[in-house]
Amino acid sequence: MTAEDNNVYLIIPCPEIIYWLDGILSKDKHSMVHHSFSIVVIVLIAFALLAGCTSPVSAPLSVKETTPAPVPSTEPVVIATTVSPEPTPVAVSPGTTANSSSSTTQIYYNTLMISMEQEKYALINFEDIGYPYLYPGEQYIVRITSDHNIFAYVIRTADVPRLNENGGSPAYDQVTRTYSYGQLSPLMTLEDVYDDGGNFTVKDLGKYTLVLDTRLSQMDYHYSNEVAKVTVRILKVD
Repeated sequence: MTAEDNNVYLIIPCPEIIYWLDGILSKDKHSMVHHSFSIVVIVLIAFALLAGCTSPVSAPLSVKETTPAPVPSTEPVVIATTVSPEPTPVAVSPGTTANSSSSTTQIYYNTLMISMEQEKYALINFEDIGYPYLYPGEQYIVRITSDHNIFAYVIRTADVPRLNENGGSPAYDQVTRTYSYGQLSPLMTLEDVYDDGGNFTVKDLGKYTLVLDTRLSQMDYHYSNEVAKVTVRILKVD
C-alpha cells in the first residue's frame, strides 16, 4: 500500500449549490419534471467541481542529505637522504713513504750503554737480529734517543774495520759545512742528534751494520769513564 492509498476523500457540496437545489425543489412539481434533465446535468457538474476541489495535495519530497567524501591529505612527503662524510686527509711525516696499505714490523728495540772513552762506538749488525742479508728495495726505519749527542749511520758490514783507520770517523768540513765519512759510504746518517730518526732503502744486496758513534760527542770531564745511554728502535716496512 502506497502513501496515496491512505488518503480519505470527504465530499462536501458548496453552500451555494445546496441553496440553489433547495429553491428548485420548492417549486411546482410540474416545473420540476421539466427541469429533471437539467438537475441531472447540474449534479454531474457539481460532482466534477467537487472532485476538482478535493484533489489530494502531494506531500513534499524528502531531500536526502549526502556527506561529502573526505579529501585525501596532501602533506608533502619527506625523503631522508644520508650524506657520506668526506674522508679525513692523513698527514705524512717527512722521509716516510705515503702508502696507506703499508705497515711496519719492529725488528729491534734495546737500550745500550756506550763507554765514551774506551768503546767510543757500538755496533748493531742486522745479521745478529735475524736479517743476515738486506735485499734491494727493502725499507727500514731507525729511531734514536740518547742523553748525549751522537752520530748514527748504516754502512756495509765489510767496512766496519775501517772505523779504526785514519779517517774512519765522521769529520766536519769547514768549507762545505757538512760531515764527510771518507770511504764508509753510509746508506743513512743521523748527525749530532739526541732524539731523531730516519729511514733508508736498500740499493744493493749485502750485509749491513748500524753504527752508534760517540767519538764526536761532547763529554763532561768531571766524570771518569763517561757513558752514553742510547735507546735504539729499528722497524722494517712490510
